[in-house]
Amino acid sequence: MILAWLAAGALAAESTFAGAVAPGQLVGPAQTTVSAQFGGTWTAGNASSYLVTTALTTSRRWNRSRSTLALQANIGRARADTDGDGHLDAEERAATPAETARRLSAELRQDRYVSDRDSVYVLGGPLADPFAGFDLRSHAQVGFSRTLVSEKHRSLVVEAGADAAYEDVVDGVESGNRYVFAFRAMARGGYRFNESVTANAQVEALENVLEPTDLRILASATLAARLTTLLDVRLGTQITYDNQPVEGFVPLDQVTTASLVASFR
Repeated sequence: MILAWLAAGALAAESTFAGAVAPGQLVGPAQTTVSAQFGGTWTAGNASSYLVTTALTTSRRWNRSRSTLALQANIGRARADTDGDGHLDAEERAATPAETARRLSAELRQDRYVSDRDSVYVLGGPLADPFAGFDLRSHAQVGFSRTLVSEKHRSLVVEAGADAAYEDVVDGVESGNRYVFAFRAMARGGYRFNESVTANAQVEALENVLEPTDLRILASATLAARLTTLLDVRLGTQITYDNQPVEGFVPLDQVTTASLVASFR
């Protein structure tokens, strides 16, 4: 059901998303790209808090293959008004800042191109997000990727495959750890408005094979404007929806960031 829905939506779409992976050349020179992203906030004085978001993506293509490594971290701390009187007193200012966000992830992907537009892929990696209930969530995927559109100003990629995950939940959750086996469907693409401004988005759905009512959706969208040949400013949002979240946690997580991105090719 999920696979058919996303595939139909992708084929019907009129606009696509810049920044998606272009078709791999079966034979061509090796190419390496690196993208580093940093954003955050810091307050001091009457309020005391910080939030940092960083990401690093590197990709290398050669002949029929492409390897991609993606790292991401969102970390935050703040001093809290524990007595609820509307301001931080001397004791509260002296207290150790409480953790307000910690999401760390890493993912390694390998593509093998069977044509200019088609590849088979494997990927895997861990996620730590105690504020969503996961001490560690490790997963691996295998699937097929198809580039439907690859033009100067627009592109569109769809994928389908299988995902296996092990969820190590935080202490105190009665339901405990579990394995999840899911079907995966994804659509990714973008649109380039001009030489400086691009928009891109991605929607990924994971449907539990053993419990079809267990659905996990990951979506992201970004708008980027080029400042120099190496530097972009980027506004982005990431949404994770799990209709059966870890017991005691809410189903929806959202992170919105404004950041600088340095790209090297």
